[in-house]
Amino acid sequence: MRVIAISPLPPYPSGLAYYSLNLYKELSKLCDVSILSNIDAEVSPSRNFKLIKCFTSSVKSAIRTLFTAFKMHGELIHIQVEYRFIGSLLNFLMLPLLLLFAKASHSNKKTVITLHGVLTKDAIKYWLDEISSLRLPKVIRHIIAVIAFSIWIFSIRFLALLSDVIIVHNTYMKERLESILSLQERKKLGVIPHGVYKPSAKNLTGLSSNDQYIILFLGFIRHSKGLTTLIKAMKLASREIPNLKLVIVGRMIKRSWEKPLKIRSHDSLTVISNELPDEQLDKLITQASIIVFPYDDKFIEASGSLCRVALFFKPVICTRIPRFYELTHMQDAIIIKPGDYQQLANFIVYLLKNRKLSLKLGKNLAEKFSSKTWNKVARMHHELFLKVLGEH
Repeated sequence: MRVIAISPLPPYPSGLAYYSLNLYKELSKLCDVSILSNIDAEVSPSRNFKLIKCFTSSVKSAIRTLFTAFKMHGELIHIQVEYRFIGSLLNFLMLPLLLLFAKASHSNKKTVITLHGVLTKDAIKYWLDEISSLRLPKVIRHIIAVIAFSIWIFSIRFLALLSDVIIVHNTYMKERLESILSLQERKKLGVIPHGVYKPSAKNLTGLSSNDQYIILFLGFIRHSKGLTTLIKAMKLASREIPNLKLVIVGRMIKRSWEKPLKIRSHDSLTVISNELPDEQLDKLITQASIIVFPYDDKFIEASGSLCRVALFFKPVICTRIPRFYELTHMQDAIIIKPGDYQQLANFIVYLLKNRKLSLKLGKNLAEKFSSKTWNKVARMHHELFLKVLGEH
C-alpha cells in the first residue's frame, strides 16, 4: 500500500506538525508513505518515508499541492486538516472545492481526512472575546460567530460527502460532528486516538528535584493557554512553599489578529522558547513535580501536550475544557475552572504536600493512555486504510 499524505511538518508552528511527524514515522514501518509538506520541513526521509517539500501559506500553493497529490503514484490520500489547513484559514474553507476538482480529474484514489478540531459557536465567540485584538460590539461578534460557524458546517458536510472516511480523535468530537451530519455522512466517521509519546525506561528513573519543586508547562505560548493564570497562582503557592519554580517550555506564537503575550524569565520562572531534542525534554518532564495545563480555550480538540507527558507518571493539573474531557477529577488528574488562579494555587500546594495522591494520579494517567502509543495508533491507521481500499 502506498499512502500520499498532505500535512505540515516541523518547524511549522502547529501541534499538527508534530502529530504528523510521529504518525508517519511509525506508519512508514508498515507501508510506503510520501508526504507533501512545507518547503522548510526539517525531517530526514528514511526507508519507505518520502518527503516532498512543496507548499507555502497561499491559496495557489494549496491548489497545486492537492492536485499534485492526486497525480502521484499511490492508492490513498490522507489529508491532515486543522483550521489553518496548510497555513491559511482560507485554504481550509476552500478545501472541499479543491477536493471536488481534484477528485473529478483523478477519481481512482481513496481519500481519508483526519479532522483535528471541531468548531462551535462558543469557540468562535471565545476567540473574538478573549483572544482577538479586534474591538467589536457584542452584536457584531455574535453575527460573525453565526456566519463563521455556518460556513464551517457547510465546509465539513462537503468534506464528508467527498471523502471516504473522516477520522477524529475521540468520541466527544465524533458526537459533535454527528449533530451536524446526515445519517449517511455519519457512517464515514471513525475514531483513532491521538498518539502518545512513549519514553524510554531510562527516562522514567529520574526523580523530581529534592531542593526545588518544579511546576512545568509544556505547549505553544499563546494568549489562550492560561499562562497569566498560572503565573498568578505560582505567586500565591510560593507563599506556602518558597522553593517553587515554574518552567515554561514552548514556542511563542501569535496568529493574525491575536492579542500578543510576552513572558520573560526571572529568578523563579524559566522560559524555554527554543526547540528541545526529545532527550532534553524528557529530562525536564522527569524533573517536574507537577505538570500544569491551565488553558482557557473552548475548542474541541485533543491535547498533543498532554499526550507528550502522559506516560511519565507525573500528576497533571488541567482545566475543565473540551480538550481534556477524557480526564476524571481526582482519579487521573486535578481539574479546575479556567482562569481560577486561587484554585490552581491551592491544588499545587495540596499535591506537593500529598505524595500519595500525586503518585496515584500519575499512575492512573499513564494506565489510561498506555494503549495509545504512536506505534499502536499507526497500526490503527494502517488497518483502516486497508479496509478503505477493500484489502482487509
